[in-house]
Amino acid sequence: MQVLWWWRQSPSRLGYTVLAVALLALGAAGGLLPSAHAQASQVPRIHKVLDENCRHVPLSRRPGWTISGAWTGDGGDLLLVDTLYNKVLRYSEGGATQSSIPDGVAASLANFFPSRIATRQDGNLLLELASGRLVTLDRRYIPSRKKNILAEGARGGVQITSMFLWDVAGDDVVSLSDLKGPGPTERSSAFLRIPLSDPANFTVLKPLPGDASRSIFRLGYSYIASLDTTAYVLLFDDHVRIYRNVKGTTDLLPLKAFPESFDLAPLLPRFTEREDYPIVMAAVEKATMAVGLYGWKNDLYVLTRTPSGGGTRWGLVQIDPATDEVTGTAVIPTRANHLTVVPGSQAWAFVEKGPVRALGGDQETDTILYVPASRISRIHGTVSGDICQ
Repeated sequence: MQVLWWWRQSPSRLGYTVLAVALLALGAAGGLLPSAHAQASQVPRIHKVLDENCRHVPLSRRPGWTISGAWTGDGGDLLLVDTLYNKVLRYSEGGATQSSIPDGVAASLANFFPSRIATRQDGNLLLELASGRLVTLDRRYIPSRKKNILAEGARGGVQITSMFLWDVAGDDVVSLSDLKGPGPTERSSAFLRIPLSDPANFTVLKPLPGDASRSIFRLGYSYIASLDTTAYVLLFDDHVRIYRNVKGTTDLLPLKAFPESFDLAPLLPRFTEREDYPIVMAAVEKATMAVGLYGWKNDLYVLTRTPSGGGTRWGLVQIDPATDEVTGTAVIPTRANHLTVVPGSQAWAFVEKGPVRALGGDQETDTILYVPASRISRIHGTVSGDICQ
């Protein structure tokens, strides 16, 4: 199989994560400085959004480039990874900047180039840094455990050489990764289940399917989710569907339930050079497709987009994996070109982003739509109603 992420060693064919690391390296060397619009400014603190009202909130500090976020364990602060400026930004429920993760914490971690973050079941955070390092941060953002997946993830002549999309499933990480071996020239890409306590004991769940998946998984969307220790993957093959891996098993098995009209992979332009990315993302804006998978409480949620009136109709589809049924759909009241979605215990954050003009840094991120958790729960039994009405 051709390796999905081989351009990590080829500067002419950069994926979104690789480009972010390259930009961060420039920033660390003094080659990048935050623009004026990215500087923190004081804004009045908006009263708590965690009531019955949805709110569009302007950000007091705009991230340069973000595709990953998490809520703190108590649901009080929203964290967004800004890979352009090498920060993990903290926001209050009202959108006011709470500064970033303390500089002293960042300085204690060598090569602090954050790329993804997730909240663990115990309320701690799991942060991915450069070179496949995963760091657990406690509720005060103090590092409590570190694991180098690339250095420790080797077994039987097979080595994990990259880890891109991932989510936490109990004490494991489920990831889309590159593998090298067992032969000296063998390369492959697959979904893995990796125990955080022993990365060498990883399980290959499923090889990555064909070219359609290869391009779509490079776009930066959240296509891996979890409910407790069970992991779910959204796969683009002949048909788009969700696959499930139960802890202790060694495979991914398909669910039947999936949103109508979104079960065919979109036809997108080729994405081989970094200059292709804005063209591909412009095509995404005109596509009907699933652009996210999330686990929350006992249900799965699929984020969908459909062209509508020169913009996008955003939808959130609830799926009960226990009964394998679609149990509700809702419309998200946003006209954003692109979204990064961060589910939380008290609210969901829909980070509203503009059109992509360049890979890795030329995209406006001005506002967040906060939706109270109570409104997410009410999706059950509804059909395409506005989630905020």
